[in-house]
Amino acid sequence: MRILEDAQKIVTEDVNVQKRAAKGVRIPSRKLPLDMLGRTYAQYCNLINKIYESYVNAMQLQRNEYMLEIVAIILKRMYELRNEIVHYVVNDYIFVDDALIQMHMTPYDIEIVVPYHLPLEARPASKEHLLQKMWLSATRRKAKAGKPKKQKKAPSKPVILDDNDDGPLDGVQPDTKTADEQEGQVKDEVEEEESESEDDDAYTYSDHTVIPQEFTFALLIQRHERYRQFYLVYYLEKVANYRQFFKPAFTPPSEELKEMAAALIQKMYRKFMCIKRENAKQHKRDILLGMIPDVDRRPLVYAKETELLNQRHYKEKEHVKEYLRQKSEKTNKRLLWLRKGELIEDITEEIVEWFKEWYYGYGFFPLYPYELEGGTVIVVKGEYPSIEEQQLEDERYAKNTKGKTKEQLKQDREKAREEEKMKAEQMKEMLKKEKANLVKARCNPSTDPGYDMKISEYQDELCNALRRYRQAWTLIDTLPPERWGDAIYGFMAPILSEELMEKIQLEARVYVDEMMRLELKTFTKAQKAMYSRLGWRWPKRRPRKRPKPPPLPPDPFIVDNTLLKSIEPIFDLNIMSRPTTKICDIVGDYSFIAYSANVQDPDAKYPSPGYGDIRRRLLLSCVFASGLEQPPPKRNKAVLLLGIPRNGKSFMVDAIAGEMNAVKFDISPDVFSAKIKKVPKYLNLVFQAARVFQPSVIFCKNIERVFYKKVPPAEKKEKAKSLKKPLQKLLKSIPVDEKIIFIATCSNPWVAKARGMIKTFDETILVPWPDYGSIQQFFYWAFQKIRSMPRDFCTQALAQIFKGLGMGAIMDVFHSVLNSERICKLNVTRLDQSEFVEYMIENEIEQLSIFDLEKYTDFALRYSPLKAERAEYEMINTTRAEAYAALRKKAEEAAQKAAKKG
Repeated sequence: MRILEDAQKIVTEDVNVQKRAAKGVRIPSRKLPLDMLGRTYAQYCNLINKIYESYVNAMQLQRNEYMLEIVAIILKRMYELRNEIVHYVVNDYIFVDDALIQMHMTPYDIEIVVPYHLPLEARPASKEHLLQKMWLSATRRKAKAGKPKKQKKAPSKPVILDDNDDGPLDGVQPDTKTADEQEGQVKDEVEEEESESEDDDAYTYSDHTVIPQEFTFALLIQRHERYRQFYLVYYLEKVANYRQFFKPAFTPPSEELKEMAAALIQKMYRKFMCIKRENAKQHKRDILLGMIPDVDRRPLVYAKETELLNQRHYKEKEHVKEYLRQKSEKTNKRLLWLRKGELIEDITEEIVEWFKEWYYGYGFFPLYPYELEGGTVIVVKGEYPSIEEQQLEDERYAKNTKGKTKEQLKQDREKAREEEKMKAEQMKEMLKKEKANLVKARCNPSTDPGYDMKISEYQDELCNALRRYRQAWTLIDTLPPERWGDAIYGFMAPILSEELMEKIQLEARVYVDEMMRLELKTFTKAQKAMYSRLGWRWPKRRPRKRPKPPPLPPDPFIVDNTLLKSIEPIFDLNIMSRPTTKICDIVGDYSFIAYSANVQDPDAKYPSPGYGDIRRRLLLSCVFASGLEQPPPKRNKAVLLLGIPRNGKSFMVDAIAGEMNAVKFDISPDVFSAKIKKVPKYLNLVFQAARVFQPSVIFCKNIERVFYKKVPPAEKKEKAKSLKKPLQKLLKSIPVDEKIIFIATCSNPWVAKARGMIKTFDETILVPWPDYGSIQQFFYWAFQKIRSMPRDFCTQALAQIFKGLGMGAIMDVFHSVLNSERICKLNVTRLDQSEFVEYMIENEIEQLSIFDLEKYTDFALRYSPLKAERAEYEMINTTRAEAYAALRKKAEEAAQKAAKKG
């Protein structure tokens, strides 16, 4: 409730700003508009995280529907604000540092966290089950193809032991395998038994595709328990035989000697335990004093603990949903039995009264609403014209058509259309002139009119969503929770009955509408007969405008055994994976200089963003834009990651797939087209498999190979160019409502036909190279995971050394120097920064310069949709700089004159 109160305040402030903008109020200066837009943007980002967290933790299912509706509209508004900021500062990466400072927030607070429920609910359990089954079948096929035919083994001879031997038992071979090997053997045996009876031609959702771990452990425990019981019986028999036949004779010790030995053992053991207790106390004292670390205490990993808590909430919510479904079915049957007949009678009487009202008030029966409009539902909502409105419309129509023939009316309509076209052209020309005048005015600081805030498309929609929530829950929220626990947990039966009654009423109204349309024809026919008897002329009435029929839905994508059999080769190609990396695993710092550089007047600059700024871009442009949230606030079917080589672009794709809980399909030429003959056919199968197991990420590494200007001889065997046409065709055919996204990386765009390559993608993201802060963070957290490393190891020097390398190259150098052998020696030989330098010199690893990065920046800008706006912005800045110089010169001259007079 507090979150929604905050949401209401934020929306009210946003609406007030837009009202002032609609009245023509402009915001002066260059910095203030960005602060206002950035403040609203940051508030909405923070609000989205709060509502998502509340949704994950909430257990009231009926309230959750309203929460999802509100957060979906806020997401659209947030994207709208981001797009406005992008066009204001003419930069793909946006920075709102001053707004965050005003609200006492950090850039981490406006990173939208993907809610726990989205990836889990994106793929149904049946599809997940099917995916595991097909993966297991592919593994079996691969193993069967690589294994030689089994030969029957000769029975092994039993092993006979000597009486003094502690080796294997008679007729029993020892099981010397480790627990993991035994577990794997049990799994193999179970899989072999299943494979003998499995029908590979049919895939059903009820087959068990994954062997439960508990079942494997049970088989393993049974095997060892049988062996233990057998060994115990055999050993006791062996001991009895030994004592009876082979035990040598000896003289037992005296009782006095036994007592002396027992007393000595007791004395030494008591002394040992006393020393042990003292040592334990001293160890605890040292831990409490902080002299030594507590190795037994493991700190809480908050991310894992949060995930476990969310998992628990999700399971509880699924249980409540199942109970709600059962309760809904029972209530629906009861209401259908008790109320449907009464509802039909009530609706019929209501429509008859509506007929009478029009007949006595208008003189004719109303024109019945079309089924596409919703039938008489629009009458109940008040969307159908009233009698007074219809009379005014008839008078207006009669006045316009009086004394005109059909040809004249047709000419009037054509003339009106031409006038509309002319007005549209004039408006276009006027807007063009206004834009030119605005640019001219912005060139001079003294005549700059300021920034005109854009009016939101989702303002009314967001206010209506909040109002609907208040109407439904404001009264319920005032009820005491000790008496109305259903308002907090589970569901409320009265609301459930109301929702079901609404559905039943809509179904009954459709049936009554069909019946009353026939009745209306009978009434109209009787009225015409009455007019005929009285000798009156039946007036010609204008028919209602028929609404456009909705577009035909696309052909349903049917998943059957034929389709599943056809996509089996995709599993056999070994191009599918399930990454578990998250976007939060991308280590990097934010840029804290970009904001002040972007808002400089007049010399605005665009420094490279920080490596951590890519996280927000990936979330908004890839994860949420992939259709994971329905309806999507933004839809990108294809995204290009452009940047220097070995900069972690493939790792980012894995992070996106892991965040979406998606299946990743790798169609890079070296692993896909180089291994198959019919490339278009297999590429089509990849997209079909992606549709079956969505959410899906289709990945292509170094996409420039597909758009080569000239193919190098060494890469002709990859047949990369054969992917071009089918790939572009299949990307266009991806439905908007499906959770599929194509992500490619590019490291050498100059060898490709750039225009065709860029047009293939909806958005191009320039991946920044790691800055000093990002490299320092990477080394700091990497060393924190190694317990032998000192906590105060200087990472600043390493950050300075590795500037100019991509994040992938930095990780390779780190893992090569700090391998397992070197980590074991850290307690003896401390790590030195020179070891990294020596490795880089030995392997001839070269660092890139700032000019290399500028090449990628210039390429991205050349084919960016912001190219024209950036050129116009630079022209305005240049002219403003000249104006500022002239103003300073005038001020200096005035100061000199004043000094001379003085």
